[in-house]
Order: sequence, then C-alpha cells, then structure tokens
Amino acid sequence: MDTIVASMRQWADTKPEAVVFTFVNKHGVTSEYTPRAVYEQAGRFASRLRRYGFTKGDVIANGLPNSPERLVTDMGIIMAGCVMVNAQVGVSLYWHCPIAPSLTKLLLCSRVEGYLTPLLQDLGQDEIFSDAETSPSDLAVLFTTSGTSGFSKLVPRTHEQILQAGRSFEGGNVKYYSDRPFGWMGGFPFDYIVRCSHRVLQDKLTDDFAETSTDIWDVISREQCTGAAMLPIAILDLIHTYTTSKPSYKIPFIVTGGQPITRNLSPAVGLLTDALVVTYSSTECAMVSVGVVTSADQMKDNFVGKPGKDVSLTIVDDSNNPVATNEQGLILLKSPFILTNYLPAVASSSIFTPDGYFITGDRGMLDESGNLFCFGRAGDVISQGPLLVYTSWPEKVLSKCPDVADVVVLVMSVTDNAAGFYACVVPKPGSTVTKESLMDFYTSSFMTSITSEKFKPELTDIFLFERFPQTFTGKVNKPRLKDLVLQQLCVNSTAIA
Repeated sequence: MDTIVASMRQWADTKPEAVVFTFVNKHGVTSEYTPRAVYEQAGRFASRLRRYGFTKGDVIANGLPNSPERLVTDMGIIMAGCVMVNAQVGVSLYWHCPIAPSLTKLLLCSRVEGYLTPLLQDLGQDEIFSDAETSPSDLAVLFTTSGTSGFSKLVPRTHEQILQAGRSFEGGNVKYYSDRPFGWMGGFPFDYIVRCSHRVLQDKLTDDFAETSTDIWDVISREQCTGAAMLPIAILDLIHTYTTSKPSYKIPFIVTGGQPITRNLSPAVGLLTDALVVTYSSTECAMVSVGVVTSADQMKDNFVGKPGKDVSLTIVDDSNNPVATNEQGLILLKSPFILTNYLPAVASSSIFTPDGYFITGDRGMLDESGNLFCFGRAGDVISQGPLLVYTSWPEKVLSKCPDVADVVVLVMSVTDNAAGFYACVVPKPGSTVTKESLMDFYTSSFMTSITSEKFKPELTDIFLFERFPQTFTGKVNKPRLKDLVLQQLCVNSTAIA
C-alpha cells in the first residue's frame, strides 16, 4: 500500500463489508459506508472528473461539509490523480495556490430532487476510474492550516507522506467519534485509509445534526463509541452539565487538543471517560506529543504528554540557545512528518533554524521527566514592568473562577495606547457574573492562595461573550474576536497580533 488509492483498493478487496463510516444526526444513523462502497462511489466520481476534463495533478477545491458526499468527492478527487484542497462553504478561508491560479470549473452538488439530480444517486451511471499512474511522490492533498493568524496557509502532502503520518498514529479496533472536518489534517480519514477502522461522524448536509455538547454526547452514547475526539471547551461544557448527575454512558477514552489544556478538564476522568488523551499537533508537524491521563491528579495546566519516538524536540531562548529543564522557551522540532515548505514557498530561514529544526512559533517547557507543556503562541506577549508577560498567565488565573467556561486573553493596542491585555470570557450557563466581578476575582487572586505570584499582570479590560468565533477546525478565531472587542469599544484601530 504505497498510495492512498492502493490502500483503498486493498480494503475494498480484503474487508469489503466492514463498516468504516457511520454518518449520524441527533436522531439516528443516516447512512453507513463500507470499503467497497467508498471505493466504488469515489471511483465513479473520479471517472466523472476525468470526463469533465480534469487531468493528473489538477487542484480541486472541495467546499462540502462532512457528509457522505464530502467523503466520496474527496476520495474521488484523489482517485482521479488530482489534488484536493479544502474550501468549506461558510468558512472564511484565504489562501493563494500558485498551481491553481484561477477557477476554471464549478461543480454543484445536491442531495434533494430538483434542478440537480442528487450526486450520489447520479453516480450510479459512471464507470469506476482509478489513475494507474499515481505514484507515492505525487501530491494528494493541500492541507489548510487553521487560519488563526487571519489566513490559511497551504501545506502540500504526497500520498507517501499521508500514509506515513497515518501509520504514526496509534490506533486499533475502535469505534471512534470524530467530527473534525475532512479537509483538515486533524479530520482527514487516516483511520480508514491506513487501518480500515470505524469512524462515527455527523452528516452535516442534514438539518438535524447535533450542535450542543450534550446532543453530541447523546450521539456518542447512542452509538456506543469506544473513543472520541473532543475540543477542551466541549469537555468543560459536559463537566458542567453533569455536575449534579452522572451521564448514563462513560467512554473508554477521549482525545483532546487544539486549545489550551487546563486542570479544569480533570473531572472528565472518571465522569465522562476512563482516560483523557491530551495531544499537541499541527498541520505542519502532524502528531508531536501524546499524554494519557487516567486520574484527575495527573492533570496539569498546559500538559501535552511526551514527544513521539520519531520526534526530536528542543526548547530554546530568543537567541536560539537551549534553556534549562522547567524553563519556558520556543519549541523547535524535527520529525519525519515536518513539512518541506508551504505553498507558495516561503524563505526557508523563516520556518527552519540553520540546523534544520522547524520553528513552531509556540512556547513550551520540558520537565525533568521529559513531559512537554505548551503555553500558546510566542507572539502573545507584552512587556509589563520588569517582565515579559504572556497571555497564558492571566488566562490561567481567570480560568480558576468557578463562573468561567472559557477565557482568551488578547494582546491589543487601541488608539494611541500601548499594547495591553484584553480578556474575553465565556461564562458558564446560568452564571450572573459581570466584568466587574471578574476583575475583582482577578485582582483578589494575587492576594490569596490561588496564586503565589507577587507581580500582577495588568488587565486593561474584560469582555463577556456567549461563545467565541471559531475557525473551521474549531480553534478560536482570534482576528475575528479582536474585531468583536473593537466593536464593543466602538473604535476603529489595528490590533497587535
């Protein structure tokens, strides 16, 4: 199995009737797919693409949400020898692709009878096509980064690289719930391609997909999933929901990451799951570190486990000198899964050190046991008094308030003022907390046992939100959040990233 297409063909031949995808909404199962069904329908879509004039190496942007149609079209694009890039409808993605400089064709997809014949129904008339010339070194996917910087960068991956990354993930005979988007590295169907394992996900072309954390948990319980991928904010919401009554189902493990990891997640162990698997990964690096938490007292703020066996990781200061154990610095990485460059390419010196380490842009720390702690982006810092203060410090203090469900501290410069910290808070459901009471909590925290720090980072202001804007990968969309803060301030100014 040296290409994605060869792997798909093998599973279709050796495990034709195994269920590999169960699409659901909050009422039940909408459809199930076997390796044979995926291969045949994707092959028919590949045939149609060739008939439309697409050839090997053409880039095709897919704007469908997670659904059977998205699965079939993504895999069909790859079977046709073309390159898939995400362009999910309803998401602000800005990227430039030099190998696809202009739009040449637009393919419309429908599920209901009307002007268009439903796509999956219409494919039954096409022959199965698979590009026989596809090689391991051919591009298969242009993954998009999460866009937290305001635009998405393109990370090209070949068939060989995707298979290699998929084999680096630990897997097994599990029924795994994951709603991460297909077009993102964290949601791409590695589990099917590499292991032919079973994934449960929502059919987002229906009107009745589960949106709230409790609805999603009901889906996981109903389908008796043995594993799930969930963002920290969703886990925290479930912890709050089940404060007074235990859920009827406990899942063997939950994988989480993509947002700051805090000790507030610790009640999930024993309540929602037997094990919380914390991770640190990125589109550029694939999986970097994994940690398994099986008891609440193991959970620590910012803990993301130990680096993988193929990962070489070092923490350096601003002069690129290694720091001591338990000291924070910039995370640098080497691994077989690091990108070669972005598309379009950027200067190598801007993403790699002279000795070949990838510059992640994240701050981290290694303890004496080799555990990695990730504190966020290196640019989230300002100078206050004698210190450089990172946003993770005030975030950690505010997160301890019992009324806070989620908190993000932004570095912004408004009008002619110097850069300051602006805290954005999502209160827990039913909370009557105000920005004034939160500021009182924050100030008093530095005079109590909550923190032993003598220096108090100054907060310029606090803003309350029902929810934070998100990128298509579920991360907080900080550029959009800054715009919302500026709207509340009724000013038009440039925020410091």
